[in-house]
Amino acid sequence: MRKKSTSLERANKYLAEKGEVIFTFKATSQSQFFELNEILSVSHRKVDQKNLEVEAYANKIQFEKFLSYGLPFQVTAADNEIAQEVRPKKNGKIASTWDSTWDSYPQYSEYVAKMNYWANTYPNLCTLQSIGTTPNGRALYALKISDNASTDETEPEFLYTSSMHGDEITGYPTMLHLIDYLLTNYGSLSEVTNLVNGTELYICPLANPDGSYKTAGNDILNSTGNTATRANANGVDLNRNYPDPIGGIHPDGLAYQPETLAFLSFEQTRNFVLSANYHGGAEVVNFPWDTSTSATGASAVSIHPHDSYFRYISQEYAQSAQTADGNLNYMDDVYGTGQFPGTTNGAIWYTVKGGRQDNNNFYNHNKEVTIEISVTKFPLASALLFHWDRNKQALLNLVKQASYGLQVL
Repeated sequence: MRKKSTSLERANKYLAEKGEVIFTFKATSQSQFFELNEILSVSHRKVDQKNLEVEAYANKIQFEKFLSYGLPFQVTAADNEIAQEVRPKKNGKIASTWDSTWDSYPQYSEYVAKMNYWANTYPNLCTLQSIGTTPNGRALYALKISDNASTDETEPEFLYTSSMHGDEITGYPTMLHLIDYLLTNYGSLSEVTNLVNGTELYICPLANPDGSYKTAGNDILNSTGNTATRANANGVDLNRNYPDPIGGIHPDGLAYQPETLAFLSFEQTRNFVLSANYHGGAEVVNFPWDTSTSATGASAVSIHPHDSYFRYISQEYAQSAQTADGNLNYMDDVYGTGQFPGTTNGAIWYTVKGGRQDNNNFYNHNKEVTIEISVTKFPLASALLFHWDRNKQALLNLVKQASYGLQVL
């Protein structure tokens, strides 16, 4: 009989193969819970502050620090591997129509080709730029969409990005679908035409390509089932790597990663008034602040001065997605008390230092929210249209918010 592997053996296996491991544990006290939150990368999928239970990611150094606490933990294949096809087969053959059916994940080369295709096919409506390069040499692409895309006009600037955690992948094809929807319906749908005419919209569909295509070269998955990773190629959680209003210049104690530097530079050269970055593991719109001065979670400092505005746009997004779902059970997660279903103050959920959201709000005065688009971080390809259908109108409505209110030219 084959000996069943232990959680420690499985952890070492995944650390060797992917450079990170996902595991669950239960802290012994609230203070220990928040202490470990400073060491590990907490997953969105399972955070239970009441029962002190958490799912977390760790690289080798982080995991060794965790082991020093002597806490029991569980490592499962279900959390660390995904055995599924990312390109459904039709008539026994792999389909090549991902960008017309939108029911599968693209290869990296297909992603690059499609971004260039849009820029070449719609030169008046969009321009493509590389804002930086990853450790593995991949470009970080941002596509600008506007009625006069090659000109900087006195219009509000909006930014969508997705998948800075490379294994939280639902938003990636959703952003590609949004680009295609805007470009192909410009001039025929008044809602799209008015939005493009009045906004300079930037979309970065894939903010961590080295993580998303970590172990498979040109594909997202490889033959062994090992999937994309949360961290970048250097094993760093990019959403803990930003300057933080509470955590300081280097809250994770690490050098800024190439991806971090690229976005810091890009965002400082633009005048974004509103932005959203897409994650996975829950279904909720997360608004500032994520960080907190409290050692045990949220405090008064966690409330943004424009809290009412953030609650308004977050609720609008959540309600739109809920309506598109027929008010069944999509985008209605609740964390803490006093939160509208599908929305949460970040620190009330769990605290984050070094996150992109707080960095943009504090240093760039750009109102950014974090949108958790799917409970499953890496859903079946057949579920991608489900998420597009439920988020399409919410995506458009959020961009419209950039044009409301007083504008200074």
